[in-house]
Amino acid sequence: MATSLTLVFDRFGQQNEAILASNKLSFGYVDGSFYESLQPVALALPKGIENNGELETQDAYGNPLTYVSAGLLAPRLAALPQKTAWSDGVAAFVGTLPPDMRIVLDWS
Repeated sequence: MATSLTLVFDRFGQQNEAILASNKLSFGYVDGSFYESLQPVALALPKGIENNGELETQDAYGNPLTYVSAGLLAPRLAALPQKTAWSDGVAAFVGTLPPDMRIVLDWS
C-alpha cells in the first residue's frame, strides 16, 4: 500500500507552540513499509500543526501527528528504493537541515 507523505518543517524550534504548516514539502508516495519503519522512532507531536489558521493534531487517517529529527530522516529518505528527481531533491534538502530540526510526518 502506498501512502502520501508531506513533511512539515519546524523552522523556529519553539517547543511549546504548534508548528506552522506553511513550511512543508510533499515527498510523494512511499511504500507502507517506510511508514512502518518510522513508527518506532517517531515521537508524538505535543502541540500539533497550525494549517491555515486551523490546529491539526491528527493525520488524514486519524492518527496523532508525529515527528522525527532531520538527522534521522535524511538517510532514510535517501535510501528509499523508489527514486524520482523530486524525491531525490527533497531528500537532499532534508539532508542540509540542522540534524536536530523537528520534521512532522503528515501521512495522507
